[in-house]
Amino acid sequence: MTTNPAPAAEPEANSSAVRAVGGRAVNAYIEELERRASHRSASSQPGVEDAHQNSSGAISQSPGAQGQYSPTVDAQPDTSSQPQPVAAATTLSTACSHETSLTNPLTTGQSTFMSADDGTTLYLGTSSNWSFTQKTLNMVYEHVFHENMPLIDRVFEGQSYDLGWSGKPAQSLTPPALPDIDHAIHLIDTVKFYCGQMFHLFDHDTFMPALHEFYKQPGSASLDELWYIHLLLILAFGKAFKNKRRQGKCPAGAEFFVNALQRLPHMIMLWRYPLQAVEILTCIALYLQCIDYRIAAHNYIGQAMRLALGHGLHTDMPAERIGVELVERSRRAWWTVYILDREMTSTAGVPQSIHDDDVHPQLPKFSGLVQPREALRMRIRLSQVTTDINRTIYGVDGKLNSKFLDSTRNVLAKVAKIADDLHRLFPIRLEPTAGGLSRISAHLHLHYHRSIILATRPLLYCFLKIRLESPLDCSAKLEASETTRNLIEICVDSSMQTLMILCTLLAHDLLDSVLPFDLESASMAAIIIMIASTVDASLIVNGSDWLQKARSILGNLYANGNELSMLHISELKQLGRLLAGLNITPSHTTMGGLDEGSNGSVPYQNDPRALFVSMTVEPSLTSIGELYNAAMEDTGTFGSFMANNIMDLVNSIDDIDRDWMPQTMAEYDIW
Repeated sequence: MTTNPAPAAEPEANSSAVRAVGGRAVNAYIEELERRASHRSASSQPGVEDAHQNSSGAISQSPGAQGQYSPTVDAQPDTSSQPQPVAAATTLSTACSHETSLTNPLTTGQSTFMSADDGTTLYLGTSSNWSFTQKTLNMVYEHVFHENMPLIDRVFEGQSYDLGWSGKPAQSLTPPALPDIDHAIHLIDTVKFYCGQMFHLFDHDTFMPALHEFYKQPGSASLDELWYIHLLLILAFGKAFKNKRRQGKCPAGAEFFVNALQRLPHMIMLWRYPLQAVEILTCIALYLQCIDYRIAAHNYIGQAMRLALGHGLHTDMPAERIGVELVERSRRAWWTVYILDREMTSTAGVPQSIHDDDVHPQLPKFSGLVQPREALRMRIRLSQVTTDINRTIYGVDGKLNSKFLDSTRNVLAKVAKIADDLHRLFPIRLEPTAGGLSRISAHLHLHYHRSIILATRPLLYCFLKIRLESPLDCSAKLEASETTRNLIEICVDSSMQTLMILCTLLAHDLLDSVLPFDLESASMAAIIIMIASTVDASLIVNGSDWLQKARSILGNLYANGNELSMLHISELKQLGRLLAGLNITPSHTTMGGLDEGSNGSVPYQNDPRALFVSMTVEPSLTSIGELYNAAMEDTGTFGSFMANNIMDLVNSIDDIDRDWMPQTMAEYDIW
């Protein structure tokens, strides 16, 4: 949501985003956790665990049953994975009324907003990676300087690129200069190469004959205007993928994209051509997401979703009535909209509007090819996990139908179910001698690790807050619960795995500087490495090497035309300097990986504005092999969180109090 506020509202909005939580609430929570853990060890008896599970309303099915996903393709909905009734949680609350009720701190209390330097007020969505970075920056800055953080070198939506268009209707439209037919075919094939395995943006069998007909008679009065708009959008993507150099704030392909938007008919007309309109709206949404117009992208994919729903694309369409080819195209278009809608909803940090129980089309046939079908099935399952995370872990006050840790447990059980199939069907090896890497396998594994990070980072944030309030006791508090540490370790492990995958893609020149997913993964992993190094030095010893790798990844994306990546580097540098300024652990120099020339000093002690300096990008000196070996030696857990290990962690959550983060933190506005 974007509004234009009165200037007087800005300080209040910013201060509410960063106000510190009282140390007494945090300490009370940790002491209570220690007390209960001690009590459990002394009094545990056979049968007690099962009784506790039943009283809490937790899911008691086997891991296999927990891992089922309700509208997964070609299967009936499985209700075993659905959250248990609220009444069960109420029973537990009544039985334990003397104990502190705990929720996800990322969603507790009033919603959070911040103002951009142009006066626009932006909503900080709960699950948004951008919001997580802003909230962390603001919290640490206020702790260090006791004032609001200035809006310098920050990532604000729509400010990295300039489309060169005000959005107003054009008085007259001049067609852009189109490439010749051979070049156009090359650009279309480029889009198919980069996007074809992941997204359905156009139907090749109907699009290409129309292309040849268009170039035979380019000025024909019978030109299909909607198809022409579609062509402009595909050419915009083609130019974006082919252009591997920086060209300022104007994104590659913008001349085609803007002209297509200016020609786009109103929905009153679009609904009459539902399938092509869905494909066009999907193209618009994805292009906008690539240039960091997140709210606009979410709006367009929402239009595509509702248009698809209105014409039954979410149902099991009868091929004998509609036609085999049309049903196949409809299924490909639907699942692309479905997946992107969930990705963009999570990125925006807003609630999911379409329930999986209402979705039941089959998978496309893909002409009998197995790998595209299985890749799509895996992406659907991962998208459903993302939806579960947003609905439960990041729900209203962090307790929508379930308490935070119950939700985390259930989500990780589903992740464990996916892990076996993911590694079996789309194996990925990160050892230096492993050879080539499949781009679709890398995409799936990055999505998998983003899900784990998204589910577990609220706990890491909580301990960063504890670290700021009580630096001398943070490590001891963390060691009070093995389950707590394991949850944080799996978050760190997925961050390291993410950077290893991206480094391997970089080594094979396969990093994607156009689509937003590699950038999102790199930024998400880097901030986790930073926070973990600050919370407890033993969580990740070689933090500086990992951050140097993150810097190389982001620098490569920037060199290949991604303007947004430089602002991510800037924000990570700001956070690194702030955390290094805390200067309470031997690991504070690990932040130097994103700060060239760092010598451990704190350059901004007397001048906070010294945090904000011009950014440069230098290559990393650590090889992938050295980084992999260092990870294996220093952490002892790198790559160890496979399905069995995750299920062990899930079961250990059943053994310890599931109400972790105190609800009383809301009184102190932890966000």
